[in-house]
Amino acid sequence: MKKRTIKKNKQESKLKASFCIPTYNKVEYLADAVESFLEQKYENKELLIGDDASTDYTYQLAEFYASKYENIKYFKFETNIGVANMRNYLIEKATGDIIFINDADDMRLHQFIR
Repeated sequence: MKKRTIKKNKQESKLKASFCIPTYNKVEYLADAVESFLEQKYENKELLIGDDASTDYTYQLAEFYASKYENIKYFKFETNIGVANMRNYLIEKATGDIIFINDADDMRLHQFIR
């Protein structure tokens, strides 16, 4: 098997990273997940939060972040479509060159992507 190497160059730093978080009633974890996105040192990034008809306070928290940060987008569904469909929806909406799927209770180290 041939070993592949990835060369780092200036163009790589221009790639946009999309972080997608499908969520359903996980308000107690969502702030930590969003904050870990905000702490990423990589600047060319976006966060997409997909609310799969949550009945807790997910809406208020996600709306707060989306209104405060222009690189955070929030999508609320009135009926539950399931986590797989929500992931696919967020992937379709993502504008990044690189896409990461996180769960609402996932946190990333601040240098997860460089």
